[in-house]
Amino acid sequence: MVKLKRFIFTKEKVKELKEEKKSLVIEREEAVIDLSKARAMGDLSENGYYKAARQTLSTIDRRIRSVDIFLLNARIIRGSRSDIVTLGSKIIVLIEGKEREFLIVGGEEANPIEGKISNLSPMGRAFMGKKKGEKVEIKLPIGTKSFELKDIQKGV
Repeated sequence: MVKLKRFIFTKEKVKELKEEKKSLVIEREEAVIDLSKARAMGDLSENGYYKAARQTLSTIDRRIRSVDIFLLNARIIRGSRSDIVTLGSKIIVLIEGKEREFLIVGGEEANPIEGKISNLSPMGRAFMGKKKGEKVEIKLPIGTKSFELKDIQKGV
């Protein structure tokens, strides 16, 4: 039996995925109607509308399958300890004199622009298991940076 990968998500992300699936199912129904209209136009070999409608349906189906796999194999972050950095921790970090806030999440949910960093990223790995007040040196593509962990909060 093949063991499928578990995906680590916050409760909010699982809710987003469920909403996305509902939306995709509605989109799919519309795409099927669009495809049948295109088919009715006749010669499919030179019908650009048919090819585009088929591609749209294929894209929607692929995303529905991905979302289903994520939801089927999701492991929800239940919460975190507030004395050390773990999955689900919200951390406040001092970087070059400025405070930044990050949430430690699983790889599929990571979005650095939103302050969500993966536990598998260089920065996420460096902070995992650390305590408030610790300083961390992280080798980044732009060079080695020094960070101070100012605070740890339960993030989720």
